[in-house]
Amino acid sequence: MSSSEMGQFSASPSSEEFSVLFAQKPIGLITASANGQKGHEELQLIMKTVETTFTEATTLLIQGIKGKIDGDGNILDSGTENALMAFLRNYIELVNKGA
Repeated sequence: MSSSEMGQFSASPSSEEFSVLFAQKPIGLITASANGQKGHEELQLIMKTVETTFTEATTLLIQGIKGKIDGDGNILDSGTENALMAFLRNYIELVNKGA
C-alpha cells in the first residue's frame, strides 16, 4: 500500500479500515513468551478475522523464551534456531506465492 493510500486512514483506524490494511496480505506470526499458548491462539484468531493469509507453517510459538535467547539476541537453543529457520523458509514461500 502506498503512502498516499495510507493517508486516507485516520491515526486510529476503525476495525473496517484495519481489515482493509491486512486483508489477503501474507503474514507470519511469532509468539515468544514464558508460555504464550493462549496469546498465540488469540493472535491467530484476530489475524483470521481481518482476513490475512497465513498457514500453520508460518506461525511459531516459542515457549520458555528466556532460556532460548540471550539478552543480546543470540539464539542459545538449537531447536529454536531450527524452528525459526523453517518458519522463515515457509514465510518466504508464502510471500512468493502471492507475488
